[in-house]
Amino acid sequence: MSLLLQCPNLVKFCAVRSCRPEFHRVLQRPETTRNLEYLSWNFVSDPACNSLYHQLRFPSLRYFSWYSSPGDHEENEEMSALRSLVSNFPSTVSQLCLSYAYGWPGDFTEFLFANMRNLKKVDLRRCDPSIVIHFLSLLNRMNDWGGCCFFPLLAKVKIIIDYETNQSTMGKQNRLASSSIISPPGPSQNRSILPGNLAVSLFEETA
Repeated sequence: MSLLLQCPNLVKFCAVRSCRPEFHRVLQRPETTRNLEYLSWNFVSDPACNSLYHQLRFPSLRYFSWYSSPGDHEENEEMSALRSLVSNFPSTVSQLCLSYAYGWPGDFTEFLFANMRNLKKVDLRRCDPSIVIHFLSLLNRMNDWGGCCFFPLLAKVKIIIDYETNQSTMGKQNRLASSSIISPPGPSQNRSILPGNLAVSLFEETA
């Protein structure tokens, strides 16, 4: 994070570790990186870094990747950091990649995607089955105000499942959910509200 804060003209930033143990900085006001368009972030538990997330601003951001580290932190700590970061995202974010996310309740998953409504591409890589299924449910949801779909610009979804980890909990339930989205509605089904060019790809991988 120190490099990110010290280089305000960065356009692309990839963090393997989001904070060094010796890095301790207090931001008294929001820190804006105006040119940053691509941000890849590997979450690591660190109180010094966690206190900075709500102060970061990326007004030109287009691509966001969040990599969880299962077992290295409490779920609530990660959700708090991600909530603080995403709450200040601009409407320009069009691509999202989540890797190894787990333990998120449905309301948090919905909050996350509600702050990125202009997404065109979503990648979910080896995430918790419950997160994947809740995301799929959002694809067919309409706004309470105006009747438009949750992701009006979404064109491509890619889901990668770790077969050995998730086969007992994902399996049939997720395949049914994904097939109901991909398949065109029959005469007795409700009319699909998804964009006609939406492509959903589901992959199962083994170690």
